[in-house]
Amino acid sequence: MDLKNIGWDAFFESHLERIMKNAKYDYKFLVGRVSAVHSNLCRVLTEGGEITAQISGKMRDKINNEIISPTGEMLDAGLPAVGDWVAMIHDQQHNSGMIRMILPRRTKFSRNAAGVTSQEQVIASNIDYAFIVAALNADFNPSRIERYLVTTWNSGAVPVILLNKADLCAEVDAKIVEMEKTAVGVSVHAISAAQGEGLEQLTPYLQNGRTSVFIGSSGAGKSTIINRLLGRDVIKVVETSDYKDKGRHTTTSREMYILEGGGIVIDSPGMRELQLWEGEQGLSETFDDIEQLAAQCRFGDCRHQEEPGCAVKSALESGEIDRTRYENYLKLQRELKHQETRNNAKVRMEQSKRWKNIAKTRRHLNKDSTIR
Repeated sequence: MDLKNIGWDAFFESHLERIMKNAKYDYKFLVGRVSAVHSNLCRVLTEGGEITAQISGKMRDKINNEIISPTGEMLDAGLPAVGDWVAMIHDQQHNSGMIRMILPRRTKFSRNAAGVTSQEQVIASNIDYAFIVAALNADFNPSRIERYLVTTWNSGAVPVILLNKADLCAEVDAKIVEMEKTAVGVSVHAISAAQGEGLEQLTPYLQNGRTSVFIGSSGAGKSTIINRLLGRDVIKVVETSDYKDKGRHTTTSREMYILEGGGIVIDSPGMRELQLWEGEQGLSETFDDIEQLAAQCRFGDCRHQEEPGCAVKSALESGEIDRTRYENYLKLQRELKHQETRNNAKVRMEQSKRWKNIAKTRRHLNKDSTIR
């Protein structure tokens, strides 16, 4: 397998060379890309094919704030995620590996882990495009798509909106126009994965060495789209009697697939909630129209609510901006500020814990030297 076909390039090559040079390792690492993560084990694609690799104990020891979710999933951003490039010690006899390090990530799609106070969960890394999949049924929600856009823009990847189940919608063109107004500058494509219609629109994104992640709510049709692209049913899909509103799948973990015609795709489980981890830049990109108006407000710290001279409120009253979009902007802005406060508090707590451990170790060392 040629690593360039699965995303290896000069960016990762230069980082690996610098790491090897600075650390002065006396052995050669096997490099590969993580295609799936299952607790302590990863499936990794290498030049020689796919192998199973463990996360080394030394690597785990470096992660002081590891948290496990109620489902047993490792959440810490310092652990391997699907899409990561890793360096391993290769056991040729058993064709397995021991992961010693993760190479720097070019991009990463992260969220605040569901049900956890403040913990980053990397959904996928080193991605070029994020396909935000929304079904054209009763679950269609532009405000939810805006939330995905904030996270995608902040990840460093390029968002692309896929309006799936177009065969069930009588107003497809109107929905496309609505999304183009909501997501200015973002490509919007209407498709029907069930009927295999419109998928040729994805070809420009699915190029050799390029990686795309499919994200969206359960039932949007992410797995069906990937099965269509693969040309076979690799991902198990649960069909329901009410296709219009409920189509869902059984994917419970993220996994990477290589397309025959070129390109890499990552499937992800439907997200019941997408809590923002960070996203100031993503908020600005998603709500660029409102941010430009905000720059015209009389006060620099204007909250765009009751302050005099607020350009955003004026635009709202004149109908220049949509009220739902305005309210979602304020909601996401508050959520990001709250998350930033929680993250800062967590950092302070971790630093305090670290210094307490250092002080405790010093006391033990001093005590031992006194006894001697």
